[in-house]
Amino acid sequence: MNPTDILMHRGWRNDSFWTHPWIYRTFLKRIPVFFDTRALIKSQYWQRTMHDSLAAQKIRRTAEHAAHIPLWENVMRENEIRPEDLSIDSLATLPIISKKTFASLSPEQYCDMRRARQSVYDHTSGSTGRPLNFWFDWMSELRSFAITERIMRSVGTARLPVVYMRSRYRQGFTFRKHIWFFLRGFGSVQYRLRDLLDIGKRLHGKFILYGYTSSVVEVARQLRDAEESMPVAAVMATGENISPTSRALVEETLSSDFRMVYASREAGWLAFECEYKTMHINEEWAYIEIVDSEGKRIPDGEEGRIIVTCFEARAMPLIRYDIGDRGVRNRSTCACKRTLDTLHMSGREAEYIRFSNGYVVSLLDISAAVDSFAGAVQQFQIILRGEADFLIRVIPGPLFDEVLDTLSELLTRTIHPSAQISWEKVESISEAESGKARYFIRETTNTHADI
Repeated sequence: MNPTDILMHRGWRNDSFWTHPWIYRTFLKRIPVFFDTRALIKSQYWQRTMHDSLAAQKIRRTAEHAAHIPLWENVMRENEIRPEDLSIDSLATLPIISKKTFASLSPEQYCDMRRARQSVYDHTSGSTGRPLNFWFDWMSELRSFAITERIMRSVGTARLPVVYMRSRYRQGFTFRKHIWFFLRGFGSVQYRLRDLLDIGKRLHGKFILYGYTSSVVEVARQLRDAEESMPVAAVMATGENISPTSRALVEETLSSDFRMVYASREAGWLAFECEYKTMHINEEWAYIEIVDSEGKRIPDGEEGRIIVTCFEARAMPLIRYDIGDRGVRNRSTCACKRTLDTLHMSGREAEYIRFSNGYVVSLLDISAAVDSFAGAVQQFQIILRGEADFLIRVIPGPLFDEVLDTLSELLTRTIHPSAQISWEKVESISEAESGKARYFIRETTNTHADI
């Protein structure tokens, strides 16, 4: 059977059959996941022309499924696009949508309510300041299982169990053996470290550790300080960027490979790192565009906003969705031999401080500066209080007072020469409701810092 037949929902791989309640609610739903996974293992090594052809077909089919939903019916009519004619090129003529778009509409305007009974109602974490309620249908979940299986297999052929550290369960995570380890956020790691160690012992072998980046880094810190170890085969992290210093800490402490996974709750599993630390786009799952500040596509190799069109969302289609991240897309070869396009993540839009004179600084750059004083700062949080006024809360390390002047000078150069920085020592730093770290809080009502 041609892998494209499965990826395009043809023949016996008809989703209306496999998502029938009598089938979907039984072990039989493992059958399509098994074949989808086999197809995805092959398709990541396809010739580039096959990826482009599949994307074109999936974009068209996505538009055809969305055409009867009021939001997309209006969008296509206003832009004089027939769903059956939508292509990779003409996709760029459609408007970019965002969480704000959905917030202004009722669910009946942007959802296929016929699929609601075969969907899971969910919501995003709101880490960008605007939570989104959405529907995740059963068909999407079956495809999601297969995508995550491919991601997990990228660390080895053995079907290792997964310890999944999150504050709430996520639909469509994986079919392989996994343990949901409830973790409110990185601040809870110190209190639950013993429970995590006990799980590692009960598994009687190596496992994959999965969680938010800040939580994974904190596990490594706590294990190092407690002089403990866990039989971790690989670490996978998502939700937040990681600095080179923190990556090295995780890999050295856990004696395992570290991989980033690019995913969002509403858009699913968008990209994953291979063994050569290259982020590959899951092109069978979604089409990713990079656009400038005005929404125009920019060439490969240039940084811009990440815009996502999801292929598998039927209950709530996402077409040209502004996910709130920045990155660089490239069509380059990788030593792993995968032919999937690559993505370099620059960070979230919310992780950039923009000054009125056009100067921009990334929180990742600030984090790298702080990380260079690893013995001085255990955790930090930046608060923009107004114009160029910054308060930095820190959980100090033993060397903090000794290097404070040097660290302040470095951060002033990194942020802006006119920045005024003050410090506050604290014993703990609260995380966001989702459990992610809150590295930056904007208290000023100004859109940009004003310098």
